[in-house]
Amino acid sequence: MAIQQYSVNQHPIQALLTWVESNEIAIPEIQRPFVWDATKVRDLMDSLYQGYPIGYLIAWRNPDVKLKDGSMSSGKRILIDGQQRVTALMAALLGRRIINKDGDYLLDKPNYFTYIMPARETKQGIQTMKSESPLDFHKIAEMTEHDARVYVELIRWPTGAACPRCGGCDPYKLKAKPDSKRPVRPGVYKCRECRKQFTVKIGTIFEDSPISLKKWLMAFSLICSSKKGISSHQLHRMLGVTYKTAWFMTHRIRHAMTDKSFDRKLTGTVEVDETYIGGKMRGGKRGRGSENKTPVVALVERDGSVRCQPMDMLTSNNLLAYIHKNVDRNATVMTDEFKSYIRVGKHYEHHVVKHSIGEYVRGNAHTNTVESFFSLIKRGVIGAFHHVSKQHLHRYLNEFNFRYNRRKCEDAERTIMAIKKAEGKRLFFYSPKNAIA
Repeated sequence: MAIQQYSVNQHPIQALLTWVESNEIAIPEIQRPFVWDATKVRDLMDSLYQGYPIGYLIAWRNPDVKLKDGSMSSGKRILIDGQQRVTALMAALLGRRIINKDGDYLLDKPNYFTYIMPARETKQGIQTMKSESPLDFHKIAEMTEHDARVYVELIRWPTGAACPRCGGCDPYKLKAKPDSKRPVRPGVYKCRECRKQFTVKIGTIFEDSPISLKKWLMAFSLICSSKKGISSHQLHRMLGVTYKTAWFMTHRIRHAMTDKSFDRKLTGTVEVDETYIGGKMRGGKRGRGSENKTPVVALVERDGSVRCQPMDMLTSNNLLAYIHKNVDRNATVMTDEFKSYIRVGKHYEHHVVKHSIGEYVRGNAHTNTVESFFSLIKRGVIGAFHHVSKQHLHRYLNEFNFRYNRRKCEDAERTIMAIKKAEGKRLFFYSPKNAIA
C-alpha cells in the first residue's frame, strides 16, 4: 500500500495571514534572507487586491528544524518554498520587521485604527511615537509639517519611495548642504533612472498646491468624518485659509474620492430611486421638472454599496441603461411606481411599491434604504452647502458615495482610504490646454 507523500490544498489568503499571526508558519534557519525589492512587494499587493492567486507555498512539518530566531520548529508549518511571499505579507500586511539588503526596514502597518507617528530625529536619536488612539483631527493638528509629509509618504509609498514619472523604485533623497545658499526643499527625491526630482505631492491632487500637507490632512479628516459633509466656509474658518482656497480644496478631495471604475455589479436586493437636488427657488415648479434642480439616480444594494450620479433626463432608456451597467441580472430590483421603471420587469425580478396609494412597505418590497441615502444628501445640501450647482453636483455625490460605501469603517480608516485615492488624479481651477484631469 502506497503512502501519500504530500497533499495539495487551496487556502484563502486570510488563512495564510492567520498562520503568520499565530506563528504557525515559520522560516527555517537555512533559508536565505529577504531579497525582494519594493516593486515585487507592490505587485504582490496588487494581486491580492485584484483577487488573483499569489502562487504556491511548499511547507512540511518537522519538530527538529532550527528557525531563524534560534528556536525549534515544534511542529510548525516549515516553509520550503514561498519564503519571500510570506515575508512580504508579514511586512506589508502585518507590520513585521524584516531584513533587506539595507538592514532593518519596517514597513508601515496598515492598521488604520492605530495612529503611528512617523519617526523623528531628536537629540536622543531616531524615535517613533505610537498611540492607540485613532488618527483624528486633533492628532493631525499636533503634527509638524515634517510629520505630515512623512506620514503621506508612508501612505502613498508603504514599501519605499517610487518615481511617479517613470516608476523607478530606487530613488534617493536629496539633502541640503549646511553651507548652501539655495538649500534643497525638504522631502525632495531624485530618480536614478529618469534623473527627475519629485516629492510626494507629484502626481496627486496636492501637486502645485502651496497649501501645507498638514492642512490637507486636516481637510481630509474633517470631510471623511462629517456624515453630512462640511461646507467650504466652515473649512476656511477652521484651517485659516481663504474661502476660495477652501472651496478648491474640498473639490479636489471630492475628485480624489471618485471611484474610476467598479469591479463588480450590485447583487441581491437593489433599490432604485430618483430625486431632484439643487438650491431652493421661490415660486416655480417643485420636484420633477424643476428648473433649478438636477435629477439624480441612486442604486443601493441592501447591506452593500451605493452607485449614485446625476442624469440629464429620467427617461426609460436612460434609467434602464444605468441599471444594466451597474446591477447583476440575477438581482431583485425594488422601485416606486414611476412610469420610467416599467421596462425593468422585462430584464429583472421587479417589485414595485405604490407611494400614490400610501404603500411604502409590502413584505420585503420597499425603497426605504435608498430614500435614507437621499436624506443624507439633502441634509448636507440644506444644512451645510445650501446650494449645489449642476456643474459640480457629480463631485458632491462622489463624496457621499465614498462615505456611504465605507460607512462601517472608522473615521481614521476612511481618511487614509481617501488619501490613498489622491494618487493619479488632478483637478485644475482653470483647465489648461492639453491638461489631463
